[in-house]
Amino acid sequence: MKIYYSFALYRITEFSKKYEKVLRLIRSGRDSLVRDWFDDAMRREENNAPHPSRAKLYNSIFASIADSDVCIFDSTAKSMGVGQQIMYALQNRKPTLVISDIREEDSVVNRLLISGNKSHYLTLRDYSSDEEMLRHVDEFIEKHRNARDKRMTLAIDRKSTRLNS
Repeated sequence: MKIYYSFALYRITEFSKKYEKVLRLIRSGRDSLVRDWFDDAMRREENNAPHPSRAKLYNSIFASIADSDVCIFDSTAKSMGVGQQIMYALQNRKPTLVISDIREEDSVVNRLLISGNKSHYLTLRDYSSDEEMLRHVDEFIEKHRNARDKRMTLAIDRKSTRLNS
C-alpha cells in the first residue's frame, strides 16, 4: 500500500525522534512511502541549507497525495500547509489519519478546524505516548490495507440490463 506521511517542516528538528518512529513503522512493513523526504529535510536543517522552492514542493506534495492509497498527518505542530494537504487528501477521497500529541500545548485534534469535517475518510486521534501514536498509525494502516484487499465480483445479465436487441 502506498502511504503519504507528513508533518510541519518548521518543527522537524524538535519532533524528529517521533517522526522517525512513524517512518520506521511504515518502512518496516510491506508498505511504501510515496514521498520520503524526511532524511533530506533533516540534512538541510542540520547544514542550514535552503529547502527546495515552494513551487517544486507544492507540485511534489500534491502529486504524492494523489498517488497514495492513504494519508497520515501529524498535526502536533500547527501548520496551514499541513491543513491544506489534509483538505486535498479528503477532497481526493483518501483515507486520512490526523494524529496529535496532547502532551504539547494546545495540540488536541478536536480543537482543530478540521474536526468539524464529517468526512468518513477522516480519522482523528490524539496520543499521549509514542507507543499510543504508533498503535494509532498501525491500526489505521491495517484497517485500510484490509479494506483495500477485499474484492467483489459483479455479474450482469443481459436480460436485466436491457441490452438485448
